[in-house]
Amino acid sequence: MEAVRPKKTKTKSSGKPQLARKQKQVDANNINPEASSSEFTEIPLSLPPCPPLESQEEHENPVQSSETAAQPSERPTETLQTSLAQTLCTTELNQCLQSCLILSKLEPQVTVHQSTSDKVEEKDRGAEFQGTDLKVAQQTTELEKDLQLWNQPFATAPFDNPSVPALYPSLPTLEEVSVMQLCEEAEKNCGREPAVLALPEQESSPLSLQPLKSVAELSGSKLYPELPKTAPEIQAFSLEQLSVWEPGGGLRAWLEGVELCAAQFCALAHQENHELTELLQNYWRCRRQLNQSHTQLHTQSSDCKSAQNRLWSFRDEQLTLQGVCADQSKVCGYHRFQQAEFSQTVLAELRVLFETCSELLHQKVVLHAYTALLSRLQVESYLYHLLKDCSGNRTQPCSLQPLKEAISVLFSFTRRVLDDTQFQTDIHQWLERLVVILLRVGGSEEHLYLLNHLLICPAGVGKWAAPFLQIQVQTNSSGVQHFMQALAILMSPARHRAEFLSHMKPCESQTSAASGPESGNWTLVDEGGEEDEDPETSWLLLCEDDLISLLNQFPFQQLYSHMLGMSKQGVYEPRACSSQKMMRVFAFASSLIEILALGLQTYNRARYRQLVKRIGHIIRMTVCYVSDHWAQYVSVTDAAGSHVHSMSLEKLQLEYDHLFLRAVLHVLRNKRLGIWLFMSEMPYGTLSSSMLWKVLYVMQCAETAGLKPLSAAADTQSCIQALRDPNHQQRFEQWLCEVNSSDGISLLTALAHMVTPTQHSDPSFITTITQLIYQVSYVSLATRETYSKVGRELLAAIATAHPYIISVLLEKLRETIQTVGLMALYLCKELPLSLWRPRPEEISVIGAWLLQNPLSAVENQLACVILEGLNWGYNQDGSLALSSVLHNEVALLVAEAYQTYLTDKPYSGLISEGIKQVSYLASVLRVSPEASFSQWAWQLLLRLKLHGNAQSPKGAWVVPALA
Repeated sequence: MEAVRPKKTKTKSSGKPQLARKQKQVDANNINPEASSSEFTEIPLSLPPCPPLESQEEHENPVQSSETAAQPSERPTETLQTSLAQTLCTTELNQCLQSCLILSKLEPQVTVHQSTSDKVEEKDRGAEFQGTDLKVAQQTTELEKDLQLWNQPFATAPFDNPSVPALYPSLPTLEEVSVMQLCEEAEKNCGREPAVLALPEQESSPLSLQPLKSVAELSGSKLYPELPKTAPEIQAFSLEQLSVWEPGGGLRAWLEGVELCAAQFCALAHQENHELTELLQNYWRCRRQLNQSHTQLHTQSSDCKSAQNRLWSFRDEQLTLQGVCADQSKVCGYHRFQQAEFSQTVLAELRVLFETCSELLHQKVVLHAYTALLSRLQVESYLYHLLKDCSGNRTQPCSLQPLKEAISVLFSFTRRVLDDTQFQTDIHQWLERLVVILLRVGGSEEHLYLLNHLLICPAGVGKWAAPFLQIQVQTNSSGVQHFMQALAILMSPARHRAEFLSHMKPCESQTSAASGPESGNWTLVDEGGEEDEDPETSWLLLCEDDLISLLNQFPFQQLYSHMLGMSKQGVYEPRACSSQKMMRVFAFASSLIEILALGLQTYNRARYRQLVKRIGHIIRMTVCYVSDHWAQYVSVTDAAGSHVHSMSLEKLQLEYDHLFLRAVLHVLRNKRLGIWLFMSEMPYGTLSSSMLWKVLYVMQCAETAGLKPLSAAADTQSCIQALRDPNHQQRFEQWLCEVNSSDGISLLTALAHMVTPTQHSDPSFITTITQLIYQVSYVSLATRETYSKVGRELLAAIATAHPYIISVLLEKLRETIQTVGLMALYLCKELPLSLWRPRPEEISVIGAWLLQNPLSAVENQLACVILEGLNWGYNQDGSLALSSVLHNEVALLVAEAYQTYLTDKPYSGLISEGIKQVSYLASVLRVSPEASFSQWAWQLLLRLKLHGNAQSPKGAWVVPALA
């Protein structure tokens, strides 16, 4: 079949496409007709709407149809346009099916090739044909024929390579059919026709040549609704995700290392059949025998002394002599003396005792002393050879296994009940010698090995073995890893402590005797009067001083220096910190806080109160260091905005907020920490506004509702709604009534410190804190007696940082002045009123208090205190601190009040009335309210700047200093 090209329609296009199109036409004319018919068959994009039952002349000569379609006609009405569009769509679909059927019968395996220019020409012809005016009679005839053809059954031939454009009906132009009609037709045809052209044809199809007016109308109308563009909410990293920024696996690796070190330690700590064990047991046995012989010798010596005392027996004798003197007087004389009697029996007994003592001294004591000394020399010899072998040479490093086994043997004897002081001293000295060598030649594993030994020693180990723990933070990461691993072991519960201390378990008889009423021992109870620990297991626990001594061996200052990137010389460079380094700081600080929080859980006992406070202090110091470093990073980043960081400030702020929140939760879970004292010292200045709301909610729920509902406080709005709930505030006031006053004061101080930093810019949060403190300190009858003084100081501190809070307090005073009473005067005298800039409506409230209440009323006195405390002077630049209008308004207000309270007649001059009142008041000895008010009014009026020269001293001839 020979393909006949239709005539081209004239369209406006650029010069280059027209030249290319002409070249293609010339090439097409030079091609042999037979070859062209055998190589390809062209299918028009839109066929003319002629009946499909016509002869093939119309298909072979589409030129005539194109010319017929190009004839101008008149525009039909809107009703005819709608029917015409429906007719054209049905006719074009039938023609496409018929043409495809004919082509498939003639040449089913012909490959269709169509150039870009041909597609443009066919689209132009389709557009021209669609714009042709048809008569109503012809439309009706064509529609009937199309429906007859559509209802006739037909057989479809298999399509090998159907042309995609042939399957698409041509659309009417925008001038003829409205956009809504196009949408309806698209909805009808979407189920049985493809939606888009093939990719090669999309790329090769030219732009549509539609009128600009129609295109503008189409672009202005939106066929599909626009979805709201919501940015995904930034989520904070979990602890597992934060471990990516830590070398060595981070927190998870350190916690797993605790179990691994415990397993390795248990395999090496048990050394029952060791050679050194036998030597030490022999030495211990000789020492016991020597001590027993010394005891026997001491007993015999005591017996000898007792026999010596009985060897001589003394009795008192008296001689009486009588005589007669020369004068025949009788005299009588007395002589008293002692008579000693030597006992042969006791002498024989003493001789036997001396012989026994001599035999005991020369036989047993000397023998046992010799054997003890010999056994001690044997131990010394063994340790000497051990250390000699461990020293080795420089080329062949020796194994530390024998040294560690010997240390385990020596530690095993420290976990026994030793009544021999010399033996215990020798054990400690030998341990010190071996540990020094192990620390010098060993690595981090040996340090952890010694720490595990110290943690299973009996109470009192910190007095003699604390120096055995040596932790150094080196410049590389290995020192930090060693530090954190050792800290994790110390903060974790000691493994197998009861097993290793089984030799020291007291007997039941000793326990019952020690706990009886006659023993004189005291039982430790907590602040609630409950016994803190079980007496049967309390002997297993270490002393608090021991754990504090071990904790002091950790150089946290070196760790913080390494965390903040400080050099060896102590140089701190925040400008060198990038977002990745900042994330490493957050990740490391999170792991450190989690490990310290593990210690809070492990040592949550009454006997470890000071230790727990030290751990809480370290947590607070960690948060403070990170907070300062984060503030430096933000300031440097804002100053140098040109630097490109891989993470935004919003993401880093979110990570810091969650780091702070985790620390707060750990602190609040420990009731023995003195938590509110620590919370009052936390750095709130670098937190975001949303996290401040969450922390406030957490701090209140920690006591009123517990920490369980904290997981539900995920968003800020839920926290705000919960805080403003009256039931929640009532529970908080009830808790303040029940709790110790020191804890309540610390909590209120912590709340005030949350809003004290001046960089906070959330007025709603600051107002909420202010109203909460005011409610507790002045409104609540159950709590204001305890917290009024501290509440006054805290409100003054908040007002100093944020002077607009005085407006909030003024509104609360207006609402609750009847309940607060005279306490409002003390509050306003404490507030920094000189920093406040009142608004006109607030001056109206003060004026109403001054004019509508008698002089003895609280409202009147409160108005006087407020007006007196305002700054009626100048700023540093010489301008008035308050506006001149306010000066004039207050002056008139004072004058009106003066006339109201001090004169009963119409105003006849302030000066004359003032002179009369002064003369009258001079005769009154007692100061009355009127006298006080008069003195206040004159002092305030003299401070007001009412003259023009005083209001603008720079523009007047008066010297500003004299003004």
